[in-house]
Amino acid sequence: MRRILFSLVLAGFAAACPALELTLTENRGEFGSVGYVDVEQVFSKYPETVRAKTELDTEINKREEQLKARRQELYAMRAELEKLRKDFATLKRENSVMKNEAAAQQAKTAAALAATEVRAQADIKQTEDTLKDVLREDKAEISTVAVSLPVSTAPASEAVVPSVSLSTAVSAVAVSTGPSAAELAVLPGFEKPEQSAPPPQQELIVRSSAEIAAMEEKIVSLEKRVLEKEKTVEEYRQRAEKELLEYENRRMEVILGRIYFVLKDVAVAEGVSVVIDKKSILYGQNAVDLTGKLLKKLEEQ
Repeated sequence: MRRILFSLVLAGFAAACPALELTLTENRGEFGSVGYVDVEQVFSKYPETVRAKTELDTEINKREEQLKARRQELYAMRAELEKLRKDFATLKRENSVMKNEAAAQQAKTAAALAATEVRAQADIKQTEDTLKDVLREDKAEISTVAVSLPVSTAPASEAVVPSVSLSTAVSAVAVSTGPSAAELAVLPGFEKPEQSAPPPQQELIVRSSAEIAAMEEKIVSLEKRVLEKEKTVEEYRQRAEKELLEYENRRMEVILGRIYFVLKDVAVAEGVSVVIDKKSILYGQNAVDLTGKLLKKLEEQ
């Protein structure tokens, strides 16, 4: 910023003072002559110019520090945004893993339940068939016993009631009611089904999803703030450069005015009618170098 401003100011001075023309009446010489001044040397040695440059450097340093502070704020916001994006990606990945694990566990549990149900139905069918066979055998045995018993002549009150075996009664009850859960638990091949994903895991998934939504909202908000901050920093930089140029131009106008009037006095005293910048000379003879005399006169004032 400093080099750009100084170059523009110096170029402006050269453009503003390509030549200083004095009439022959003003210099009161019999013949007009041409003089030149080394503008860069005058600017580098003139105390007012040096003072103005020092003050400009101070003002530039002040603006640069302010711009640096704003940029550091912007860099911190960008770093925070980058960290949030990484944390967001990690959280989404972990949430996806938990969901996949929960889905796999649920599928595994469903498959286990289906297989268990199939086995249980097969065991129940086998048990029913077995009980039915036992019942048929008991019925056949009862019938055989009944046929072989003599007809009783005893009174009705003393008639003998054929006994039914305990196994037959149990079998009948078993056939009518089916096996209980306790009985199924001890059946061959029966396995207790695995339970679904525990509530804590589901709670973690829900909480993780909520955190993802909140973090995504925070990222969107921070991205907006970063864009606004970038715009603010750029606007401040442009405004600072413009204000510094205006500040230096005002100072240069004052300095150029002083140099002009002093140069005019020197030119009249030396009988010079036209004064140009040393860099503007393409060819010339007997041109008068007024640089030293101009600097001396400026220092005296």
